[in-house]
Amino acid sequence: MPAAIVQYLFAEREEAALEACGLPVPDENSFLWGAQGTAVLSGESNLQDCAKALRSLPPERRRALLCQYAGQHSEDTAVSCVYGFLCGTELESAASPFVRWAAVQLSGTDSSQPTEVWEKEEESALDTILLRYERGMLPTEFPLVRTLPKSETACRQTAHLCAFLLESLTGHADGQDLCEAAAAECRRRYRKMTDRTGLKRIFFQHKEGRGPHEKSSCLHSFMEDGGFDYANLQGADWGTPACPDRRTFLQLYGDTVTQVQKTICACVPS
Repeated sequence: MPAAIVQYLFAEREEAALEACGLPVPDENSFLWGAQGTAVLSGESNLQDCAKALRSLPPERRRALLCQYAGQHSEDTAVSCVYGFLCGTELESAASPFVRWAAVQLSGTDSSQPTEVWEKEEESALDTILLRYERGMLPTEFPLVRTLPKSETACRQTAHLCAFLLESLTGHADGQDLCEAAAAECRRRYRKMTDRTGLKRIFFQHKEGRGPHEKSSCLHSFMEDGGFDYANLQGADWGTPACPDRRTFLQLYGDTVTQVQKTICACVPS
């Protein structure tokens, strides 16, 4: 799945696209919180399996649940959160095959790290590339916590939506408090991950040594490593034999904006 900055920048692009087609986002804070998708649950150990289950849901099922929630909750915060969650989860679905393909290529050149770590390295590199492409900024200039605006209302709304989704999956109706704690912890974690000097990544790389770079791979460098084509600018085929795909990540990113716009429009309560 893409990391926080890509999700945030994608949400901004999607918000502008929705505004242009006459569907403005009513509450931007709730929209941006929703746009982080299942990442808001990943900081709570009791919810990590649930987050994985949400990511593995067939897209049609996930869309149906989100549209059901939007139909039952007409508040601006609820509708905005659904729009954001659709952004986040649809981008996850579209980008995950690309990220997994890149991780396999990276693992083939350096087997010292498991593929899961290379996936995180790829996601962090894409954050760096997209931030430079969209904003002309370095990661050290971008506080990661900006992706989750300071808003208790938006945090609670996101937790309420996640609790609804988890209840739909598991049948347990007592997930609100746990989801709120996970969402709040996600924001605290993003604050700690902000690296204004680039030294945090170096410190954790040294500390992790030859072991799995679980922490350092989630932190951003000033620039991505020039030895690998993280965004596939050379046009390698990362698709399947049945469905080849040579798009760059930037093309995939742009194409998904249009697709998600149509999905959100189809979900608007009548």
